Amino acid sequence: MNSLRPFIDGIFSLIFWLWNLVFLAAVYAGLLPFLAFPLAQAVLNGEVEPEFLVILMLLLLVPGMSVFLGWTKFRQQPSQLLGLFYGVEAPLMLALTLRLFVLRELTPASTLVVGTSIVCMMAFLLEMLFGYARDNKWLARLQLGVHSVMFLGSLSVAAILMFYAVPVAWTLLREFFRFAWLESLWWMLTNYPFGFMTQGLTFMMLVGLTASLFVAMPWHWQCSTAFLGCALPPSLANSTATNALDKGRSPLRQPGCWC
Repeated sequence: MNSLRPFIDGIFSLIFWLWNLVFLAAVYAGLLPFLAFPLAQAVLNGEVEPEFLVILMLLLLVPGMSVFLGWTKFRQQPSQLLGLFYGVEAPLMLALTLRLFVLRELTPASTLVVGTSIVCMMAFLLEMLFGYARDNKWLARLQLGVHSVMFLGSLSVAAILMFYAVPVAWTLLREFFRFAWLESLWWMLTNYPFGFMTQGLTFMMLVGLTASLFVAMPWHWQCSTAFLGCALPPSLANSTATNALDKGRSPLRQPGCWC
């Protein structure tokens, strides 16, 4: 396993830097110059609520801040880069995107879900930046509680996605093997080769790297919560961590956890 570690670290770094650089280039250089002024004008005219402009600005700032943190804090730690991407950046962008395009009006239930998700992401980010609170039992208990909320929230989201993942996956596979998309691809290559090279490839890279979320995020979640007891059921892991806190020991990663 150690012989594969440099290769795996390289994959981690490639996913983080390539996705962010492609996104920043596509959005900041391709879309923002054409959308910023009309959107600001729409806000001034009262056609768009200022709240949505703030959410859009946050959505655009998240990748830039992630790149800054990745370069200054985790440049030599590829696994932490992956944690920043899959544990903070991608879920936060998903929450902001849902708020912008799906949850146009927040109900108490949706406010609870979005607010809890953001609190968990920020707690995870703070733990990445400042580490586990070994010397403060109450803060350590708070961190443990937030991890429990993360786990329960992940279970609820997974249960909801199960109703959509299988039908969507089947539809995508069926349409892919029909190869009807080749006609559109050939038309774009022959009529707009420059547009395909700049926009089409950029879009495909973003979609491909984003699709890795469905494979890598569950794996990284397991690694990030390994300190609760490697390969233990969640309830037993929480019990183990709580007992360790009561005895003044750190419930960090157990022996045998590669991650």
